[in-house]
Amino acid sequence: MLEGVWLRGALGAVVMVVLTLAGAATADSPASRPVRLTGVAFPGDDSLFPPAHESGAVDSPPSGVAGIREQTGIADNQPVSPAVPAAVAQTADRQLDPLIAWQKGPFRIVPYGIGWLHASYDTSRTVSGPFVLFVHSEDTQGEPSFSVSARATRLGFLIDGPEIRGGRSGGRIEFDFHGFALTENRTGVLLRHAYGEFYRDGWRILGGQTWDLISPLWPNVLNYTVAWAAGNIGYRRAQVRVERTFEADDGSKWLLQSSINQTIVSDFVGAPDIQGEDAGWPTIMGRIGYVGPDVYGTGKPVQFGVSGHIAQHGTDFRNPPVEDDRRFLSWSFNVDVRYPFSERCGFQGEFFVGQALGTFLGGINQGIDPVEREAIRAMGGWVEFWLYWTPILHTHVGFGIDDPNDDDLSVGRRTQNHFYFANLIWNVSPELEVGIELSWWETRYKGLAPGEAFRVEGAMRYHF
Repeated sequence: MLEGVWLRGALGAVVMVVLTLAGAATADSPASRPVRLTGVAFPGDDSLFPPAHESGAVDSPPSGVAGIREQTGIADNQPVSPAVPAAVAQTADRQLDPLIAWQKGPFRIVPYGIGWLHASYDTSRTVSGPFVLFVHSEDTQGEPSFSVSARATRLGFLIDGPEIRGGRSGGRIEFDFHGFALTENRTGVLLRHAYGEFYRDGWRILGGQTWDLISPLWPNVLNYTVAWAAGNIGYRRAQVRVERTFEADDGSKWLLQSSINQTIVSDFVGAPDIQGEDAGWPTIMGRIGYVGPDVYGTGKPVQFGVSGHIAQHGTDFRNPPVEDDRRFLSWSFNVDVRYPFSERCGFQGEFFVGQALGTFLGGINQGIDPVEREAIRAMGGWVEFWLYWTPILHTHVGFGIDDPNDDDLSVGRRTQNHFYFANLIWNVSPELEVGIELSWWETRYKGLAPGEAFRVEGAMRYHF
């Protein structure tokens, strides 16, 4: 059965490639070919197109206004974030309008935000309603659901600091409203990013909370959780990061990244008789990446990277048999790739394998089984193909799967989660985009009936 799912995913990917290339062939006439695609589609958790300094792409400048100076405009896809509007990029090297930026001594602070409204209908109830991680079993749920939410709305500040010993300094603070909520209209604040950084001669040092180094890409879905628990791993946590970029004469770049991170055990939050804890040493991550020259001038050059992490998770089991200070090894090996076929179309994707990945939203958000008391092994990945019909109208189709090892799971646990998606996104203006997405989700369980859901989601985002 597992082989059949992977085969269907592979066949679907081949069909998508053919359709994408066919569409590109009919649409890629010289008269209609854009010089630079500047539209921005919907972001997922952070963005469909997270900035390089967040995602770990190898063409990463610093993230404050100092980093914006290096950008020539807002390109679509990973290298630049739609959270940094074109107006901000254009004002980075001139006197900033006091209405859109603050000056405090040597610091320049640029506020930004995204007003984000989305509505969705699911034929079967999902976790957790406004966004999808997985589908409840038909044995426990099964009824349809409808959601309208503005909790993904976010506010942030880009900070351009003073020059320090010949290098540039900066930082970022950002939050949204997906924190603890009593009800959908009584939400809490969620801290997303809070860090400072220093950049000089190809070196970058960052301290604070931001994205993990591993698996830096995102599928271009409307879903806020960007395929987490369904093939995409990696989240945000406090860290100290060091990077070194090497540039070649042809414009290509290599990036070496390493970080020490706060160890977080998320499997047993709220459990009265099981407590997760750090094991006395940090989570260590590393990545080696390559970005080729931007041949098509779209901001989507060829990109390839391998990354991984190693950590030890501590757990105290208070229920019989009592075990104190039990230790579990957590590790991952990951591959990320992006390849444009032309200035209009291309593909990207990731693969991961590892164990105890719950804190990275792998293993269908399961890291340690509370009954078997085993670290859960898992593998998975996702693939996406994109096509720009025009510079402002684009389609993204893809597939993702997260497949834990059944032998590590107790009854009632999730054994596989996969989904297919297709969307159409219209950049009405540089500030406004709207989109619609169709997706099919299936989550399998050990000893329970699977959960299946067809999801229709629409979204509207307004940047400032």
